[in-house]
Amino acid sequence: MKNISPHSTLRLAALAMLFIAATWTARAATTMELDPAQISLGDSAQLTVRTSGNGGDAVNPPHVAGLEFQAVGQSSEIQIINGAMTSTSSVVYEVTAQAPGTYTIPAMGAGARPLTLQVLPSGAARSAPVANQNGQNSWSGPSPSLPTPATVAPSAGATHMMANGNAFVRMEVPKRDLYVGETVPVDIQVGLRAGLAATLNGLPTLNADAFTLNKLTTKPEQTEEEINGEPFTILTWHSALAAIKPGDFSLAVETPVTVQIRTRPQGLPMDDDNSPFNSSFFQNFFGTVTKKDLTLTNDPVAVKVQALPTAGQPVDFSGAVGKFTVTSELSATTASTGDPLTLRLKISGAGSFDRVNSSILGNLNGWKTYHPTVKFTPADAVGYGGEKVFEQAVIPMQSGHLTLPALTFTYFNPDTQKYETATAAPTSIEVTPGSGSTVAANSPASASTATTPPVPAAPATTADGLRADRVDRETGAATLLPLYFQPGFLLSQALLALGFLASWVWWQLRERAANDPRLLQRREQWQQVTACLKQMKDAAAQRDTGTFFLAARAALQHGLALRWNLDPQAVTETEIKARLNGSSENLRRVFELADEIAYSGHQPASADFKAWDKTVRDAVKDLETV
Repeated sequence: MKNISPHSTLRLAALAMLFIAATWTARAATTMELDPAQISLGDSAQLTVRTSGNGGDAVNPPHVAGLEFQAVGQSSEIQIINGAMTSTSSVVYEVTAQAPGTYTIPAMGAGARPLTLQVLPSGAARSAPVANQNGQNSWSGPSPSLPTPATVAPSAGATHMMANGNAFVRMEVPKRDLYVGETVPVDIQVGLRAGLAATLNGLPTLNADAFTLNKLTTKPEQTEEEINGEPFTILTWHSALAAIKPGDFSLAVETPVTVQIRTRPQGLPMDDDNSPFNSSFFQNFFGTVTKKDLTLTNDPVAVKVQALPTAGQPVDFSGAVGKFTVTSELSATTASTGDPLTLRLKISGAGSFDRVNSSILGNLNGWKTYHPTVKFTPADAVGYGGEKVFEQAVIPMQSGHLTLPALTFTYFNPDTQKYETATAAPTSIEVTPGSGSTVAANSPASASTATTPPVPAAPATTADGLRADRVDRETGAATLLPLYFQPGFLLSQALLALGFLASWVWWQLRERAANDPRLLQRREQWQQVTACLKQMKDAAAQRDTGTFFLAARAALQHGLALRWNLDPQAVTETEIKARLNGSSENLRRVFELADEIAYSGHQPASADFKAWDKTVRDAVKDLETV
């Protein structure tokens, strides 16, 4: 065997140590990236962990109190350079926080460094882009492709854009200085980026107890709007805001939604915008969809509410604030004493109609008056403008030329900041004496023409001049008991009374059933269900998947609303999951597909209409038996 010199031995040992060091370095190379490094509560960040080398250890999510890590993607890559093979694996986690604060994510492998995640309160302002621990920019505010809140809301409303720029809330208040009792129209808008699948879990709610939202429309208007080149779906609710106590307030609304977030697929060359892997097809096919419950809110709107002035407040002021006009009319211009008439007071304008009250006329000489009735006819969907009519029955008790006094109504005008009184013109009427039985009986004509009642003829006498003192048996009655005491007559009257009572009870039950709000609502709901089922049938015949699933969701909403005593719009996928305990996965899937069609515009290319139609009809049939 050939001898090896000591110098050669040292060289071989050095090469072996270098090889071992290189192998160890390849095994231990781990990098971590966090994007963004600053989020708001309710948003999420993306943590990417890459492990390079041969035989790398498995990566497990870290344990950080207050943070939740959910794996949303995993990829691996193998490279061979000059005969040397190197493997790289990546795991992507979605990081969400349970409370605001600063969290430290520990290193998850050799060579990695801890990362810091800052979580701000919901709605708090975020800073500009900052460099993360790996030297890359991490945007901590709205997406650079989207406008900032100041450019999103050029109107008087305030807008709060989510950190990822997918949604915003906007509240438009026409004025910021109000008086107690004053009502103003407001618009609440929720904007969702086109393509974002979202489900509304309830109506917008107000966070201030000093205001009320009157008649919030249950179904929002849906429009399309382009914001700096990005298409958004805008949902708009119209309402009327009423102030109920004085002070300085920050006004905001909250809207609960569930969004479906599709994460970007890992391991595909998507850095190039012209790459075919960056198309929506590969994004939808390889990406992972996760659901998240969010509460959208707008930036608070500062509103000042002043108390109504007490100086000069009229005694007949009922609390109405706005601008109003009044008119009055009588149902006839001529009448007779004792004829009933109707006096109408019409109050028109805009403002707090719930505080518009009037007793019209009280006790008035020569007239008999009754308590008035009220009817309000709104001029818009929220009742901010309209007309309130007070009707009062009046009866003239004396003849002649009578005049009803002028009717007035007092209100507070917020524009002039003064109490004002609107007056209707007096009403005149000619009343003639009425004809009655008392007058006719006392008149001379009736006394002179009165006739004497006929004198009954004297009973016949016998030949000897004497009256008969016995009953003729041939023409006499079988009994002297009066007819109304005889059993047959009593029985017939009792049967008639029972028949009348039964008819009256049947009529009352029928009227009650016809006017029962619950029965009317149930009948209307089932009519809606029937109409939706017919729409499903027509859509299936035309192979229209979008209309089919929207009609299927509407049918289930109306049917389940009857079972659960809810508003149909309140029946959502979340409500079904909570109440049915996951036992009706097909019903939840119907809602998922309908939501994707309604809010993202995505329509399935095909569907098993027969199977889905049977699923919905079986569910509706089960609801009919409840």
